[in-house]
Amino acid sequence: MNEKKKVSFMQSASPVTILTSGNSLGAYVPGIRLQERLRRRGIPAEAEVLERLFPEEVRRKLVRTKQAFHNSFGAALMGTRLARDIGPVLDTEAVEALLERWQEQGRRTFLAMTGFWLPVLEQYGRRVHPDPVRVEFLRLDAIDTPSYRVYRDTYQRFRHHWLFRLEGEDPVLHYRLAMSDEPLVPYAEREERIVVHGGGWGIGTYRSAITALQDRFALDLVAYQPEEAGGARPCDRIYMTDPDWHPWSDEPEQRDQAAYPPTAEWKPNEPPVYERGTDGPRLYGAIRRSLAIVSKPGGGTLVDSLSAATPLVYLEPFGEHERANALLWERLGFGIAYDRWARSGFAIGILDQLHNNLKRRALSLSDYGGMFP
Repeated sequence: MNEKKKVSFMQSASPVTILTSGNSLGAYVPGIRLQERLRRRGIPAEAEVLERLFPEEVRRKLVRTKQAFHNSFGAALMGTRLARDIGPVLDTEAVEALLERWQEQGRRTFLAMTGFWLPVLEQYGRRVHPDPVRVEFLRLDAIDTPSYRVYRDTYQRFRHHWLFRLEGEDPVLHYRLAMSDEPLVPYAEREERIVVHGGGWGIGTYRSAITALQDRFALDLVAYQPEEAGGARPCDRIYMTDPDWHPWSDEPEQRDQAAYPPTAEWKPNEPPVYERGTDGPRLYGAIRRSLAIVSKPGGGTLVDSLSAATPLVYLEPFGEHERANALLWERLGFGIAYDRWARSGFAIGILDQLHNNLKRRALSLSDYGGMFP
C-alpha cells in the first residue's frame, strides 16, 4: 500500500475486522498474526472468533468432538465429510449483538480466514445496504476446504486471496505470511531437531513416528494432554497449550491483544507456565530453528513451513484439502512423504535441498501481512 492510500485508510477510523475460527488453530493463529502485523503498521484491526456466536452447549460439544478426533484419526476423517451450513447453529442473540456493534462502529472492511463466516457477512451486508461492505477471504489451503465447499454457490461472489494454490495439476505460489519478524535462521546454524505435532487438535498419525525419529534426532514434541509427555527423553522438548484454553474463551480485555495460544514448555515435576508468544506463536520459535516439521499437511503447517523455510515431512492427510496440500508442497519441492524420507534413512541431505527450495522461493514472495488492506 502506498503512503497516500494508507493515510486515507487510517482516517476512515473503522478497524479492519479479521474473522477467525477456533475450530482450527490453522485458521485462528494466522488471523491473530495478521491482527498483530496490521497494528504494527498503524492500521486498526480486531479479530473475531466464530465460536463466540455458538450457544454454550454447541461449544461444549465442539470440545468433546476435538477430544474424540484426537483419540481416533478414523473418526476425524469421517468428520470431514459431515460439514454443513452453520447458519442454523448460530445463537441469534449473539449474532444480533455482533452485527449491531459492527454497525455502530462503522465496520466496512472484513477479511475472513474461513468460509463459515459467510452467512454472518451476508446478513451484515443486507443490514447496512446500500452502504458498501468490503468482504474478502484469505485462503490457507491448496483447494477448497469443507468450510468453503458448503457455500460453493455463493462464495465466488467475493474476492479471494490465495497464499498458494493447486490449480488443476499446477502448483502456484502467490504470497507468504511471515509468522515472525525475525529473519530466517540459516540451515547450517539450526539444531538437529525435528518438530512433531498433530495440528491444533492433535490429529493424525504423528505419535507413530516419534520412536523412529528419536533414534536419530532430538525432538520438539507437541503434547495435548500431560500424560502424553511420558515418552520424551531429556534432550526432547515438550510444548503444550493450556488444555483449559479455547480461542473463544478469552476475556474482553485479552481480545484486544495478539492472543496467541497460551503455551508452556513442559518439564517433569514442575507446574507448567503457560505464556503467549510476543512475536508470533510460541511454537513457531521452535519451528524456525528446526530441520523439519513432521505433521499432517494442514494449511497452518504450510504457512509455518514457508515462513520459516522449514521443510515439511508430511504424514497421512486429513481430508482431500490436506491431500492437495501435500501434493502442492511436494511438487514445489518443499516437502516429502514421511515413509519416503524414512526409506532414505532419514537423510538430512534431502531436508537441506527442501530448505534451499523453500528459502529461494520464500525470499522472492511478498508478505501478505505487509500488504493488506
